[in-house]
Amino acid sequence: MLNLLVIQNQVGMREKLPLLISLAFAAVFQSLDNWAQITINRSNLGDLTNASVVYANDTLPPASLTVGNPGPSQTWDFSSLANHFQDTMIFMPTAGTPCPSEFPTATASIKMNEAQAYLFDDPTVLEILGFCANLLGSGNVVVKTIPPERIFVFPLTYNTSWVDSTRQVILLANPNPGPDSIKIVTITHAVNLVDGWGQVITPIGTYPALRLKKSKHQIDSIFVKLFGSWIFFQPEVTMEDEYSYLTTNGIWAASATTASGSQQPLRASYIIQSSVNISSVPTRQVASFYPNPSSPGPLRFLNPDLAVTQLNLSDGFGRQVLSQKVFGAEIILDGSKLSPGLYLYQGLNVEGRPICSGKLLLK
Repeated sequence: MLNLLVIQNQVGMREKLPLLISLAFAAVFQSLDNWAQITINRSNLGDLTNASVVYANDTLPPASLTVGNPGPSQTWDFSSLANHFQDTMIFMPTAGTPCPSEFPTATASIKMNEAQAYLFDDPTVLEILGFCANLLGSGNVVVKTIPPERIFVFPLTYNTSWVDSTRQVILLANPNPGPDSIKIVTITHAVNLVDGWGQVITPIGTYPALRLKKSKHQIDSIFVKLFGSWIFFQPEVTMEDEYSYLTTNGIWAASATTASGSQQPLRASYIIQSSVNISSVPTRQVASFYPNPSSPGPLRFLNPDLAVTQLNLSDGFGRQVLSQKVFGAEIILDGSKLSPGLYLYQGLNVEGRPICSGKLLLK
């Protein structure tokens, strides 16, 4: 008999999509008024064509960390988050993706690990239509969200709220030996509320932000088909609160998930790199490449106040292509094996925390 727990783990990524997508869209908000009440319209989102966003994930947040309080003029401090592993989301048009015909109203898609999510957005709403993924290695499985789940309702400002009730069905044909097929039906009820505004502190910097709280009640029901008959298993019920800290200062944001009613995060994330609006990051620009743009070959990195001790360089997909210790006010890196294109760099201090970031264009 196929292990149902393994199946649940394989499809568990669908529960991460709404939170990570909201985090990704927070990465491309344009600058508005700092340290004041914030309103975000669809027009404040940047061009997502071929954009990529890289997240740091903390799977065991410190026990002292809380999600903070609701209300106006708050400070939410996530500076203690660690980078246990990274996720990359790549925005792209629907043409050429695995399942565009299944989502004819989609206006964009996002590639995340093994899944391709499909989105619809207009001046009033951003929605998840569903996703497709090769969950068992035997071909793409299409999962539609009915009705679509609203990630943002515009304008997005303090006390904006909406309620969603959605249904997803995952149908998996199981190879022999085992049941004929497995069906997972997910019913989700979510109450969304922008419950605060203020500033969010991440390991990267401090930024003006809105806080979006999503209170989710989710029921996963599992059915196994044996000899032509469906057998129902005990459903799994999950009650969690998801918090998204939506900055307007270019690319940085944080997110956290707690058990319902709790203040302690079970897991948390923050953006560490983005190919969108990276020049507007209000972090300490203590170091940079010069000249920029440059040509593949010797790359000159300036470190004027000696704060950077480690330099990492990644391509547009978030894959690290170079890592080097930094000593002194200037170093020369060997970029002769790098192809022309856009690269993202990040400088770490002696404690291993990111203190500067930017983009390097090789022509």
